[in-house]
Amino acid sequence: MLGGPPTHLMWSNMYGPEKPRPKRPVDWRRVAAFFLPYWKEETLVMLGILIGSALGIAPALFTRDLIDRALGRKASPLVELG
Repeated sequence: MLGGPPTHLMWSNMYGPEKPRPKRPVDWRRVAAFFLPYWKEETLVMLGILIGSALGIAPALFTRDLIDRALGRKASPLVELG
């Protein structure tokens, strides 16, 4: 169809046992050295992720408190249904 020698188009062939493996372990200090100049940006991204996570879980916590406190004790003044 495409011409040339047959090729394996199955994704599982990428992970065959005959695939060569790296001969040495990863040098994590070298990898960290690439990220060192960007520590300020990394810190801002991590802060953004933490703030976004906290804001994302806030509605669930408020709903939990509403259900546990107001409906659990039959305290109708805390829940105004209209």
